[in-house]
Amino acid sequence: MISKIVTSIPVTYATLHKPGLNMNQCLILQLIKTYDDGIGTEVSNKVIANFFSITPRTVSSSIGKLEKLKYISTVYDRNKAIRIIHVLERR
Repeated sequence: MISKIVTSIPVTYATLHKPGLNMNQCLILQLIKTYDDGIGTEVSNKVIANFFSITPRTVSSSIGKLEKLKYISTVYDRNKAIRIIHVLERR
């Protein structure tokens, strides 16, 4: 369960310039970072899609790209039917 409501995210030059990512993917990563409390976040594709007024499908493909490029990792808990997203540190 998401424990906080996010109404805005900090955006800087560095936020929008991540190697291999387009602007939507950079912003989604920043939102995930905002929700991540150090132990991951359960933020859903629908919540992210609504925040940016984009489709859940766009969110899904962006999360796949973020994971492929090692910006995030995802863990699925089938017992609870949730996905936990962890932001990975990149150097």
